This record gives sequence, C-alpha cells and structure tokens, in this order.
Amino acid sequence: MTEVVQLLLVRGLLDASAVRSGYLDLPAVVQEVIRRRIEPLSPAGRRVLAAAAVIGREFEIGVLARVVALPVEEVFLELAAAVRLGAIGEVAERPGGFRFAHALLQETLHADLGTAARAELHRATGAALEAVHAEALDPVLGDIAHHYFEAAPLGTLPKAIEFATRAGQHAFGQLGYGEAAGHFERALQASRGTSVSADARLAILLPLGSAQQAAGDAEGASASEERTIWRL
Repeated sequence: MTEVVQLLLVRGLLDASAVRSGYLDLPAVVQEVIRRRIEPLSPAGRRVLAAAAVIGREFEIGVLARVVALPVEEVFLELAAAVRLGAIGEVAERPGGFRFAHALLQETLHADLGTAARAELHRATGAALEAVHAEALDPVLGDIAHHYFEAAPLGTLPKAIEFATRAGQHAFGQLGYGEAAGHFERALQASRGTSVSADARLAILLPLGSAQQAAGDAEGASASEERTIWRL
C-alpha cells in the first residue's frame, strides 16, 4: 500500500496534503475498477446492491427486501450472485446478514447514487428498520436516527430527532455517556432547523448536560447548562 501511494503521488494522482491529513478521495481510476467489478450482475442485482450500500457496510436481507420492495426470495437470488462475484459475503454469526467485501465498494456505490435517490433510500431504510425491529428497537435506534437525518430533504427531521433522543436515552441507561451525549447533541442541532418548540429543545438539553457531565466533559456540560438557562 505504501508503494502504491508513493507511485500515485509521483504521478500527481494524489494530493500530498490530503495524504498527510489522512483523508483521501478515491482516484477515478480506482472507482472505475470497483464499478467494473459488479458489471456482471443484472440491472436488478446492481440496484439491490446500491440499496444495500445505503443501509451500511453490513445489512440484513429482511431490511433490504423492504427497502427495494421485492420479495425476500428474489433479493436472496440477487445477493447470491453478488456473493459469487466476491462483492459481498454472508455474516456467519448473524443469519440473514451480509457484509460488503470491502468498504470502498460500499462507499463507491453509495456515492454513485444521485442526491434524491440517496435521500429516498435512507428514508426507506429508516422505515424498514422500524418495521423489522419493531419488537426490539433499542439496538437500532441510532441507525434509524442516522437514516432519517440523511433523508432530511424529504421531511424526516422530526423522526430523526425523536430517534436520536431515544438512542441517547438508551445509551445513557447502558452507561454509554459519551455516545449518549453525541445522540442528544445531534438531536439538538437538528431541532434548530425545524419548528420544534423551546420546551422540546429544553427536553433534549437537560439529558445532554447530564450525559456530558457523566462522561467527564465539564466544559460541554457547562455550555449545555448555560444554553438551558437561556433555552437556546
């Protein structure tokens, strides 16, 4: 990998400052190689795989079938073809679970989607997770919130705020104070772009301050307390 990066630098295909910062955009030639890898799939198979890329590096067939509105059996056949290509693999410890063989494949498929298509797939994923995990939402509250945040142009911010708040409450109950603070902070930031009342924002600020305090973030807790006083 070091030699490949050095070669790309010498040829002017990578920005040296980006390499030093640790953030790189994939060179177009690499993205094209990734796209060609899934060319043997049928159009339906590529559509299913693109939807899976929106769900995440790992995904469940039951959730994916709801997102693409196809029978599970048909989705399984398309996924089986992707498995034979080596694009994805089954997750042995989770029946019905699949994982992209490499994060770059998932990221490229996700990036290739248009803004509108991405937003709609994120909205559908949030709804699918709600339905599939209706009896046990706690483990996926944060995932649902994430997808509704990503689908914000479609009017899903209220649901994103709701699930981010619930994810924060769950994480706090599990002693994950830093994680809880992150969820509450995101819910609070999103609330500023909606018609959420000052009292509703206060209901997010109070547990945010508690989570920050419990996580040892005295500065953050102090800032939240000040915002609480002014209901900002």
